[in-house]
Amino acid sequence: MRSKPTASIYLDKRNPIKGKSEKKSNVIRYPATLMILYERKGRFYRIRGKYKSIPGFTVEEFNKIFENKTSAKNKEYRKIFQLVEDRANEIIESMDFFSFDLFKQRFFDQNNKEQYENDIVTYFEKSIKELENQNKFSTASLYTSTKNHLVKYTGNRKVKFQELTPNWLLDFEEWLQNKQHVGSVNTIGMYMRNIRILFNQAIREKIVKQEYYPFGKGKYQIPKLTKKTLKALTKEEVKLIDQYETVDSTKQWVRDIWIFSYLSNGMNIADIAQIENQQVTKDGFEFVRKKTKETAKSNLKSINVAMQPRMKEIIERWGNPPEKKYLFPILDEEMDEETMDLKVRNLNNLITKRIKDIAKECKIDKKVTAVYARHSFATVLRNSGASIEYISEALGHNNVSTTMHYLAKFDSGVVKKWSAELL
Repeated sequence: MRSKPTASIYLDKRNPIKGKSEKKSNVIRYPATLMILYERKGRFYRIRGKYKSIPGFTVEEFNKIFENKTSAKNKEYRKIFQLVEDRANEIIESMDFFSFDLFKQRFFDQNNKEQYENDIVTYFEKSIKELENQNKFSTASLYTSTKNHLVKYTGNRKVKFQELTPNWLLDFEEWLQNKQHVGSVNTIGMYMRNIRILFNQAIREKIVKQEYYPFGKGKYQIPKLTKKTLKALTKEEVKLIDQYETVDSTKQWVRDIWIFSYLSNGMNIADIAQIENQQVTKDGFEFVRKKTKETAKSNLKSINVAMQPRMKEIIERWGNPPEKKYLFPILDEEMDEETMDLKVRNLNNLITKRIKDIAKECKIDKKVTAVYARHSFATVLRNSGASIEYISEALGHNNVSTTMHYLAKFDSGVVKKWSAELL
């Protein structure tokens, strides 16, 4: 059985302090250090840099600190020493396996204990903060949902990573289905992938050993995503939405923004919201997808959008005055990133809800959503004879295989047309 590391305060007489005051008084003082002993090996960590109030000590001064009757100043030093030892022991207890290098990294880290605590919920909270600091509020929201279910399942008990065995994860999955009524395989899969991401992170940070990893072949298998059949509207169906008439101003707004998205290379709502007036000319505009900015470190593709008469009509009807920063009145300069993200998500939800109603009124037998504009743009171009390479460029993809996922299957009319050419 391996010995447990021990922590104690030690006067390091190997390294006398060579300050001006020591030279003048001819008194030799030494630094107080934290000594960690583990398996007959000792390492020393200076604490003067971390605790500025700790001076150097002579041997006599150091010994007096630990006497029962001593000065108030020495009692203060003793209190600090105790805090140092407590912090060291807390780190040692939190480590699934001990190494001097990892201990040093954590001991001198200025962040609080949540950074190294072996607890899945604490790790989620840490990751959520990091995502919010990076303005990735949508991902932070998904992590928060996963964390909240974990808290409810565990009764807010701290759960170490090594407790997340394949059986534990399977029980959690069944609880989500039967007690929380999370019927969607995709949603459960999302929660489990979030847990897997953090488990891998904990392994990289040496919070838990690789041998405890519960995912993979012969272990816990994350439910597979059910592949969605990517549907798109035909050119005729898009025209029905474009020509849809209503006195409801909200539906007018939704119709026009959806059509603007379709005509702007399938531009998503987050990018439409952030188009600036200064980007737009009479011929069109260029933009880089927000999603690409967040994921690609290099090779950012600029997408060129040609201005069409219908787009000009939409801008004239709904656009901001030229002196405003943004083209459309969705965001404003006073908003912080979190508010902007919320505004975009709310608009996405509104468009998805109302465009379904519009499609239904147009007798379109498809559950149309906001993203249909993007798939329809790509599919209509493909069916009109545009090359996959051109469509890929127009969508801002880095490879053609990604573009293929955006394309709906050929409709029966196209299949019949090309089949007739076979003989």
